[in-house]
Amino acid sequence: MNRRNFIRTSVGVAAVSTFNAASSRGSTSKATSNPVSALEDVSLANLIDNYVAVWNEPDLSTRRTRIESVWAKDGITCYDGSLARGYEEIEKRVRGSWERWLSDGKYTFKPAKFAGHHDIVRFEFVMVSAPDDRVVDRGLCLLIFNGNGRIHSDMQFSPTVDRAAEFTNRYLAVLNEEGENVRRNRLIELWAPDAIHVGQQSVKYGHTDLLASVRQRQRTNAKAGLGFASGNASQAHHNCVTFRWRIENRHSGALAGSGSELVILDESGRIRIDYQFEEPS
Repeated sequence: MNRRNFIRTSVGVAAVSTFNAASSRGSTSKATSNPVSALEDVSLANLIDNYVAVWNEPDLSTRRTRIESVWAKDGITCYDGSLARGYEEIEKRVRGSWERWLSDGKYTFKPAKFAGHHDIVRFEFVMVSAPDDRVVDRGLCLLIFNGNGRIHSDMQFSPTVDRAAEFTNRYLAVLNEEGENVRRNRLIELWAPDAIHVGQQSVKYGHTDLLASVRQRQRTNAKAGLGFASGNASQAHHNCVTFRWRIENRHSGALAGSGSELVILDESGRIRIDYQFEEPS
């Protein structure tokens, strides 16, 4: 298996396993009350603090101990153009980051805002100058956890670029499409037959569930004069894409809602898993 195929296989395997039991029983749409299977009874703030502490840690021995307590043994961390798998590679990746950004004591990483549901946590972090805490850079992490509360997949992005606009527009076109047949064809082109959509309050399985959900959302929005628009922040690397979206009044452009997606693609480039985060109005 070549490097690219391995990335496609490894990223999201924990996420798939989270829902395999239900889907194999033929489950369809399933409402939830945020059943955080991989993160039950775990403080999200503690998870984030422990993760950030890895990247800030100057001591080699302590850093390695932190890595082993945060990541699964076969865990990964990846960014555009790089992927580290397993403790040795993750340690090398973290060491490189620390030596580049923090070794002179001028900067440190701090968590900003975060949210989590099911087996995923989305959080933004900042790099600040010392000692005045001036923000000099920003980053975005999406962490998928295994069943033991450790990171399986750490996907890092820049929240200030818009480099996956074409994919974003294809995705949102499905949600805005009024024609039943066109909407169906566009959805089937974009989503794999066994795709899973993981919302904060429900999980959808396969084309039938997805079509019903999209139809309902489109009709609700159309009745209110609303539509989806790009949030002009997107990035893709390896086989994952993240982007922000807005719900706007079609006439005035007034904001009615916002959120983001993390999608994990299969070998054919279609969506296998789609994690959604809706922001409070």
